[in-house]
Amino acid sequence: MDLRTFRALLSDEGQSLLAALEDAGPGRASRCAATADLWQSSPALVAAAEEQVRLRGRAAAYFGEFGPHMYFTPDLVELSSHLAVAEYKLDRVLHEIGVVLIDAMGLGSGADALVLSRSHHTTGVDADPPAVEIADADARAMRSPMLFPHHEDVTSYDSQSEAVFIDLMRRPGPDGSHDPESYGPSLSWALERVRTTGGGWVRLAPGLGPGVVPDPGRPDEAEWISYDGVSQELVLW
Repeated sequence: MDLRTFRALLSDEGQSLLAALEDAGPGRASRCAATADLWQSSPALVAAAEEQVRLRGRAAAYFGEFGPHMYFTPDLVELSSHLAVAEYKLDRVLHEIGVVLIDAMGLGSGADALVLSRSHHTTGVDADPPAVEIADADARAMRSPMLFPHHEDVTSYDSQSEAVFIDLMRRPGPDGSHDPESYGPSLSWALERVRTTGGGWVRLAPGLGPGVVPDPGRPDEAEWISYDGVSQELVLW
């Protein structure tokens, strides 16, 4: 979803269209969209709204009561972990790291930054403009008042925080490689940023094994987290 289309979804017209499609229910959404001339909406906006309704339905399994009010792309839903996983990590931050100011670099699905910002001043940094604006809209939906999304390349961002969370879940290299050293940014860069900041954690895909962590730069702990019997993610603390 491009930025222009997302902003159109946030307009009065887009909100009315979303509400009408959601009221129609999953079995009638296509028929409702076919009569979208009632709203005189563009085909692109109708398609975006219809996709958003489908994605919200899929995201309900991850985000519960918040899912129907949030915004997603297919990648963001595919790479989301359950909200309970983000809350579990927040608990670790509160009891083990004990900081106030956090940078969330690479917003990914946004769940971690959104949950962190319930209790911490969290600056969300991402080079993708739609990801930044989606996170901003979702912060209102999830009542996360201390998330401050910021559009910038994470590698050039001048961090002033006490800890940093870096999401590399959706960062394959330009050649599509799943070697974390080819990610943008690389895993070794992420580990160095955490170390120079003073503390933090890095989120990776759960299928990566212990051998992916480069030397030097070993974390204190590598934790594979599952929910309801399904492996969700690898976190390097």
